[in-house]
Amino acid sequence: MAIHCEVLTGADGARIGIATLNAPMALNALNLPMIEVLGEQLHAWARDPGIVCVLLRGQGAKAFCAGGDVRALVQA
Repeated sequence: MAIHCEVLTGADGARIGIATLNAPMALNALNLPMIEVLGEQLHAWARDPGIVCVLLRGQGAKAFCAGGDVRALVQA
């Protein structure tokens, strides 16, 4: 999977949702499965009153996210 999601809990019990785009060779460009997973996770976190913050990050040093993987989206 090219997205890793986790929840961290702070000392005061506040929870932070973290989604990491993990496709550094493609500059973390989003393909359809990544968009679907990320969308479902963001909706779940939005419904959860215990999540106080969401952090999106990209794996690798070159890019957070290069946008959509156009080739993969056209094929899908």
